[in-house]
Amino acid sequence: MPAWDKLAILCPLFSSMLQTQVSCQICLRTCRLSPTSTFTYIKGLPHVDLDAIIPAQSSVQIYVLTLYWKLPIAFFLVSGTRSGLLAGVIRDSLFQAFEVGLDIFTVTMDGMQHSAGAYLCLGANLQPSSWSKLFPHPHPDAKFDVFAFPDPPYMLKLIRSTLGDYSLFVWEGKGVVKWEHIKKLHEGHGLTWATN
Repeated sequence: MPAWDKLAILCPLFSSMLQTQVSCQICLRTCRLSPTSTFTYIKGLPHVDLDAIIPAQSSVQIYVLTLYWKLPIAFFLVSGTRSGLLAGVIRDSLFQAFEVGLDIFTVTMDGMQHSAGAYLCLGANLQPSSWSKLFPHPHPDAKFDVFAFPDPPYMLKLIRSTLGDYSLFVWEGKGVVKWEHIKKLHEGHGLTWATN
């Protein structure tokens, strides 16, 4: 059963259980696939040319979340993750969700460069110099904007990884942040390393 059919069935069910309109968010996850992965996607559907089979390099997973449930609605295997691709997937997801009665107010993505580009394609800009976190909902009947929201745990992971790679951040006028300090916290105070 296609994911949107599942949404059409589940949305009224949850709405009646909660006695309210279903307001939720969409969360996108992108993941690089292993070079040994055997997943492929086919270019040129519906007329399949077997010579056109290209190995997938990434996956894009889309979830609809509320306070009470999380529903995967789409999974794409792609040869690369680009801003325009993500923006198109988000637009379609927002449009289809609105069609089945879901009001999506927030889109959350990881902080990769393609995610920032996708937000820009949608009309939001997360650059500090021209911060604009809202973009228009693509459905003509939706009378609200959508909030672009980078994923906080992922942002912390990016900071941790960058600090680990560079070993030192200099914050002008404030001081220095060293990877060595983080290591000492873990070694001397019994803290454990988080991997996710």
